[in-house]
Amino acid sequence: MKPNIKKNDLLKIIAMVTMLVDHMGVLYFPEYQIFRTIGRIAFPIFAFYLAMGYAFTSSKKKYALRLFIFGVVSQIPYMFLNYNIEAHLLGYNVILLFTYALGMLFVFDQLSESIKKKKYFFSVLYFIGLIFIIFFLEFLEVKYYGFYLSYGSYGLVLILLFYKLINKPIILIASFIVISFAFAYLQGVSILYEYYHYPYFDALFNFKLTWISIIEYKNGLSTLQGYFFQSRSIMGVLLIIILNKININVRINKYIAYYFYPIHIALLVLIKLAMTRL
Repeated sequence: MKPNIKKNDLLKIIAMVTMLVDHMGVLYFPEYQIFRTIGRIAFPIFAFYLAMGYAFTSSKKKYALRLFIFGVVSQIPYMFLNYNIEAHLLGYNVILLFTYALGMLFVFDQLSESIKKKKYFFSVLYFIGLIFIIFFLEFLEVKYYGFYLSYGSYGLVLILLFYKLINKPIILIASFIVISFAFAYLQGVSILYEYYHYPYFDALFNFKLTWISIIEYKNGLSTLQGYFFQSRSIMGVLLIIILNKININVRINKYIAYYFYPIHIALLVLIKLAMTRL
């Protein structure tokens, strides 16, 4: 694993700018989809940096603590990051997802190590633990209406792909396409369950019904709308692969992205609040 992140912060700058555009779209211009489309670039890049940060940090405990602190600080403005600036108490920000993801990567490392050492009993246990960690978020979202941890299980799987496949771009892209279909399908199942009261496991295994609902909702795959909207983030994946191979010496302070996240959300929310009172 030899990503070119030591001297290249251009990706990080792109991620911050596109995230800003995305959040402006959420708060000010929900009718203009171009803002949200540009915003799809941001998450894969931050997910990439999280995976690489875990791989190369000198202290995983300090890294996790730093993420958790910024995640908690960011939560207050993040709760109001919606067009009506209403407090969503069960919605949690992406930095908290990244903190959670570190635990997933640790379990994945333990799984890989136990397989190398042919400790198959522990391999099975770690594998079950890994699956539980990833899809526990899906369970919570289905079980508790309104709960979400930003990008959820989809985000965790994407982080894992970067951690494992960053040096295998073709496989990485193919895997991204697979998870895009898989999580679009799971979204379709969840909608059938939540809004049409279709038994969850019946919907899960009723491929025809679920697939039709996915394709018909906002024309599905033909327009990359509806459940496939997040698939546009392949733009971010391609940028990572391309710029990771280019030797560009662009540096910014490593804490800028940490501070940028809560500060820009707070400013956007405050501006929107002021606008509503004019």
